[in-house]
Formats: sequence, structure tokens, C-alpha cells
Amino acid sequence: MIVIAAANFLFRSFDFGGMADYIVKADLPIAIVGLGAQSNTYDPDIQLLPGTERFVKVIARARHQDRVRGP
Repeated sequence: MIVIAAANFLFRSFDFGGMADYIVKADLPIAIVGLGAQSNTYDPDIQLLPGTERFVKVIARARHQDRVRGP
């Protein structure tokens, strides 16, 4: 199992394309905790680098149960 502590991973300067590649190759169950966004404004349109967008898509496909808090 891959466990990722992901506080503030969704930030316009972070590129998690390498981590997405690793997750795909490892082919293991994933638990991700605290995935959140870091922004200077409340604008919901956060521009992410392509690798980070791919990371989010890989996580979304790999997870079978979602647990969220907040709005």
C-alpha cells in the first residue's frame, strides 16, 4: 500500500508528475490523506502544472472509497 500525506499538494508551483508515474507503475492500493489546495485567493480556478493534474486523475481512478470534509 502507498500512503501519502498530501497537505497543500494542489499548488501552482508543484509538479507531481513523477509521483503519478510511480503510483501507476507500483500498481498498489493508495491511501491519500489531507489532499488540499494552497492559494492566495478564494478563486476556485487554481492553475496546476500538467504533472499535478495527472497525479490527481491517477489518484481519482485508483481510489475506491472517498472520505472528505469541508464544503
